[in-house]
Amino acid sequence: MNSVFEAIGFLLGFLSWVMVGVAVPNRYWKVSTVNGNVITTSTIYENLWMSCATDSTGVHNCREFPSLLALSGYVQASRALMIASIVLGTFGLIATLVGMHCSKIGGENYVLKGRIAALGGVFFILQGLCTMIAVSWYASNITREFFDPLYPGTKFEIGEGLYIGWCSATLALLGGCCLLCACGMTNMQKTRTVIITLISLFTSCVSPLVPALTTPPPKTQHTYNLLCPKLPVVNTDAMRTCESASYVQASRALMIASIVLGTFGLIATLVGMQCSKIGGENYVLKGRIAALGGVFFILQGLCTMTAVSWYAFNITQDFFDPLYPGTKFEIGEGLYIGWCSATLALIGGCCLLCACGTGNKQEKRPYPYQTPTRGTAYTTSVMSQEQPNHYGRNSYV
Repeated sequence: MNSVFEAIGFLLGFLSWVMVGVAVPNRYWKVSTVNGNVITTSTIYENLWMSCATDSTGVHNCREFPSLLALSGYVQASRALMIASIVLGTFGLIATLVGMHCSKIGGENYVLKGRIAALGGVFFILQGLCTMIAVSWYASNITREFFDPLYPGTKFEIGEGLYIGWCSATLALLGGCCLLCACGMTNMQKTRTVIITLISLFTSCVSPLVPALTTPPPKTQHTYNLLCPKLPVVNTDAMRTCESASYVQASRALMIASIVLGTFGLIATLVGMQCSKIGGENYVLKGRIAALGGVFFILQGLCTMTAVSWYAFNITQDFFDPLYPGTKFEIGEGLYIGWCSATLALIGGCCLLCACGTGNKQEKRPYPYQTPTRGTAYTTSVMSQEQPNHYGRNSYV
């Protein structure tokens, strides 16, 4: 029965992952309504990335949104949630393929494979939650504007992209539940522990992104990059001098500390891995060194996440400040790379800590009874237990 549930969960998770990939680039997330219009000369439809229009002759014209920070907050949040959904679905597919009993990947340790399959189920559930929140939030804003009689702009209706997203979220949740049920038949307590750990990890990774997606209070300080945070002053020698802000200095220090911690983490993990010959064959000590590498990776992820989120927070402050006199900037690709790096470091560190924790929980079982050989030393308690209660006629022979 476990193999059947695993196969069903994997199939549903794969279909949900494919449908998320179809829903994200779909252009019809919302379509302009024809309700109340006698003559309709053009139709407008939008998604998370662009706005398109088509006229009565069938000519299409699309343009991408020129500014990220100028978009509504729910559009930015929906973008982040849909991208996170694709990433979580990818991790769920990999974990499920490794953990299924019918696959030869990962050897024949079926207890470990069951835990990995349950981890894939948790990833699928997180994928479904991200997709459901994104499409439901987007649809809620569409319906609110549609039923608002005082709304002056163009009113839209729900497009086919949202329906695809809802179907994808439902399939992902069902697939994740099937995988957890297949694993829960053997050990429900460990499954609950894995679910709580993954949800807490997901919350810790997503929570630093909230300040960068919300509208912050105004501030008069502005920035360009980590090396020159204010307007450069060029002298006769063509040298630039910059006055660094406090958050830029802190971001520099955190990013440098992240590189150093990641280097220590790589060295400790290479030494502590059981498949490596470095450090001898003392596997208890190697496990502790690998756990230390996981701690280094987690610290690296926290430093990177703090640095890039703090920097993005100041960018959004300058952007939404109506009294700011300088040039306004948007979030660049370097910050997105930093967020991805921090997330991967946190996941890698948690995997190392979990791998070290599973090896320490093995209980020592007593050896089965064996017939004592010649020269075996008996204790007083053992001899007293082996003495007969009565003596036969051959007892003194």
